[in-house]
Amino acid sequence: LGGQRIINYGSCLVPDEYYRSSCRDTFREDKRLVFSLSEIYRRNNIALDMVEIYFRKTLTRLGNEKSNNLVSHIQKLLGKAAEHASAKASKLALSFTIANLVLGSADFKKNHIKLVNSFSTWFVNATTLYAKAQVAASAANRLKFQDSSYYQALCKENLEMLYFLIEPQMSEIIYQVDSGDNNEEKIAGALYEILRK
Repeated sequence: LGGQRIINYGSCLVPDEYYRSSCRDTFREDKRLVFSLSEIYRRNNIALDMVEIYFRKTLTRLGNEKSNNLVSHIQKLLGKAAEHASAKASKLALSFTIANLVLGSADFKKNHIKLVNSFSTWFVNATTLYAKAQVAASAANRLKFQDSSYYQALCKENLEMLYFLIEPQMSEIIYQVDSGDNNEEKIAGALYEILRK
């Protein structure tokens, strides 16, 4: 994977515009990755921030009535933790609580710890770094097509190149939320299924 990125830089030497655009895209991705890496040091928990951004966007799209219905469905399914957030009647508090619940699930923790541990090796091996850059760029590009508004929200926060850290779980959540056609019962059910693991 790292070799593919190096080859893309070799395309800078080819006069054809198609190849030069590949070179510019690779450079742009590498630059965004450097910005994203700086966010690791600025934030307490980047995974929590990325999940919270998604649910803030989703709750805004649902509107007040459906958000309140979602709160009541989550209360029924998850109990006291969501009830505490809903008592505040705040979309932001609810999205933060949902993000914490998702991150608190056993499956998410196990995969996240594994990914963060592998991520820490970036500074040890330059080849691994460039292979991880390709993994990060590929995950960001998949997100761009799966949920472009979430991708844009992560871009504003310089986090889109770190999406690969939470991609397996978040892509499932995004799929289930989108397939629910903004139905708060289906969204709550999808969250419950993910948290149950």
